[in-house]
Amino acid sequence: MAYEIARELSKRLGLPEGELIKRGLRAYIEEELRKLKARIAAICVKYGVKSLEELDEKVNRGEIPESDVFEDFTLLDHLEAERRKLEEALSRLS
Repeated sequence: MAYEIARELSKRLGLPEGELIKRGLRAYIEEELRKLKARIAAICVKYGVKSLEELDEKVNRGEIPESDVFEDFTLLDHLEAERRKLEEALSRLS
């Protein structure tokens, strides 16, 4: 069904199907990256850091108890990994 829609749309827009699909994938990945970056930024702001590494340093220096940050640290690590995957996929579309 989606492939049929892409075929029909490519004819209407005068774009090759591959280009239409590529643009759609790019738009989807860029939107997901924006969402991920917003979630990452929210966690970083909460602890006054700019990255997972800075958060880890604060924990290691004892500025923030590990027990207070464990869930957010784990989530931030996961979100950063997802961000890297999406950025890699986006670069392959270029």
